[in-house]
Amino acid sequence: MNDLRVFGDHVYVTDSGLGALIYHDLKTGVTLRRMSGSPEMQAKVEPNMQQGSHQTPKIDMIEVSDDGEWLYAAAPTGPFIKIKTAALRDASLSDDDLAGQVEEYATIARSGGCALDTNGNLYLSELDNKRVTVLSPTGETAVLTSDDEFISPDGSFISVDRKLYIPVTQSRRTRLFGNKQDMVKRPWKIYVVDLPETFAGIKLGASLNGPSLP
Repeated sequence: MNDLRVFGDHVYVTDSGLGALIYHDLKTGVTLRRMSGSPEMQAKVEPNMQQGSHQTPKIDMIEVSDDGEWLYAAAPTGPFIKIKTAALRDASLSDDDLAGQVEEYATIARSGGCALDTNGNLYLSELDNKRVTVLSPTGETAVLTSDDEFISPDGSFISVDRKLYIPVTQSRRTRLFGNKQDMVKRPWKIYVVDLPETFAGIKLGASLNGPSLP
């Protein structure tokens, strides 16, 4: 199990091992495993991608739209896909039926995690570029922040007071990625960026996790 998002009584989880989406209903206790092992749930890895003994996770990042109607998901190598949450919750639909409803949403640079705001902007923690890029619903992109110490940035979080928190995992400094010894620098760090109302012409939204503070 990897990332999860909760909307009301609905929990959505990515399985990055076999590649699947898992739905759980908090009210009824029903759990559904969707599209397990299907091509839509796999990572697209280029043959010359250098990553040591590390295997790129399958479906990984996950977000649910502000209205709860759409689920967005991607392996670190992309692309982002989207599918109606109602379809995922419908036990009468087969995995083949669901796969036919998957839409490609956006091509992305290799990313370790993401966040979504109320305006539908995705904040992508780019692994190779050591930066966080904003991707708007209309396809506009802008580099929000970058730093040489953004080594393997992972899933971000937008707080109710409009701050973007960026955890830096440093996984590329571990032996898993082919290093002869552990090169991790302690302590681990979490960076924080105050979100403006607009950035590079993109109107930024608020947190999906609750109302704004008074």
